[in-house]
Amino acid sequence: MLSLRERLAEREVVGLRPLPTINEALISRLILALAMAAGAFLRIWQIDAMGYNTDEAVYAGQAAAIARVAGLKDIFPIFRAHPLLFQFLLSLLYRIQFSDLLGRLLAVAFGLAAVYLTYQIGKSMYGRLPGALAALFLALMPYHIIVSRQVLLDGPMTFFATLTLYMLVRFGKTQRAVWLYAAGGTMGLTILSKETSVVMIGAIFVFLALTPELRTHIRDLIVSVLLMGLIILPFPLSIVLAGGSSTGRNYLVWQLFRRPNHDWSFYLTVVPPAVGILVIVAVIAGLFFLRRERSWREKLLLSWILVPVVFFQIWPVKGFQYLLPIAPPLALLAGRALGKLILRVRSSDFLPPIRNIFHLPAVHWVMAGAIVFSLGFTSWRQIQPETSTTFLRAPAGSLAGGKLEIGSSKMSHWALISWRSDLRWLTSSNSTEHDWPMAWPSVPTRSTATHPTTRFLTLIYRSAAPSCNIWSGILSRRPVRRSFRTN
Repeated sequence: MLSLRERLAEREVVGLRPLPTINEALISRLILALAMAAGAFLRIWQIDAMGYNTDEAVYAGQAAAIARVAGLKDIFPIFRAHPLLFQFLLSLLYRIQFSDLLGRLLAVAFGLAAVYLTYQIGKSMYGRLPGALAALFLALMPYHIIVSRQVLLDGPMTFFATLTLYMLVRFGKTQRAVWLYAAGGTMGLTILSKETSVVMIGAIFVFLALTPELRTHIRDLIVSVLLMGLIILPFPLSIVLAGGSSTGRNYLVWQLFRRPNHDWSFYLTVVPPAVGILVIVAVIAGLFFLRRERSWREKLLLSWILVPVVFFQIWPVKGFQYLLPIAPPLALLAGRALGKLILRVRSSDFLPPIRNIFHLPAVHWVMAGAIVFSLGFTSWRQIQPETSTTFLRAPAGSLAGGKLEIGSSKMSHWALISWRSDLRWLTSSNSTEHDWPMAWPSVPTRSTATHPTTRFLTLIYRSAAPSCNIWSGILSRRPVRRSFRTN
């Protein structure tokens, strides 16, 4: 049974009267079309101008191993640190045609799907126009564009996390347990995309705990958790049946005891500019000026933002893309603020000194346009490929995602290894494979490695294989000979 405040909030969503000069449905469709077109352009523009970074090479190599691609299947083991949902989907494409472009296009498809899903969530929560504006903000957001242009797991993870958010919205509106079950299933797919998304389970329980007006039965929660577990179960089972349980434990131990790679202010200084300062300002302004209209919707979105932010801020290891799941709820809150401002102009909702300014419809559109322009301009600058050919580390948040790119003759002497996102070594090629206990598989001959991606990944392998076994060096704390770590 919803409270009086909840019933009033429901009426707000369906009963907002647009200005007489605005056809909300038409404007919303045009904005959504612009969001999808601009989002596709910014994610595809010169998408193959730069080679794979180190994480991309690992994930593409896993997919190639699953697809049994000649020249790569014996180089890259299937089981690494992360689940294999995205890699499996990519392997299906590799069975049809092997191309490095396919991996990035699949990542783009997940990114655009997240944009459209954001519109559906906003439409269900606040109406067409707020939903369309939220989709436009996400489509142009540099944070989302940079990651969804690369063969990384965080883009698909964010899509499935947003799909879980949509299921929870449907549950909040209908109070039907089937949507809670569906949220459990999609949460399982989120974890199968990348295991770090398990933190979003905490966001779900925080939301349910702070929203007593949504009656949730313990039985329904148990069923939802069981469905999530059943979907996740094939991954650990496949590791055990394939005899890779020891490797999985080693990765887990290493992940839990990694040294901090950034200082505590990393997210505060890097993520807000990537999300968009004006977007954050719109979110804060909307929460303040529309505070009387708060409901379970805002509790859900804020839980989806604050729980991962707090967790990864405390967690010593920090990555640029770790907070990507908060991008859709931030866009939704910004779309809520400007969408409601445009749809209804009631000066009593705002501070008296700025009453007359906010009464002008043109001002509302100028505010939305300023956010769109700032996001689009920043994204356009970020997606431009680097023209330098030197062997340097890309800055965090750049197109390379903070990884080292291969593009220098130094590759003939120095080997580049990236087995995980923040472990990067430049290792001398003087070591031999007898220095390390793991036996390296045979390297394909030049005649079998003719595809550009195959040559690229084989080059990494040829240089890295004689140098070191990364696990022996880390777990046994043996020094890597003549090596140094990049900052």
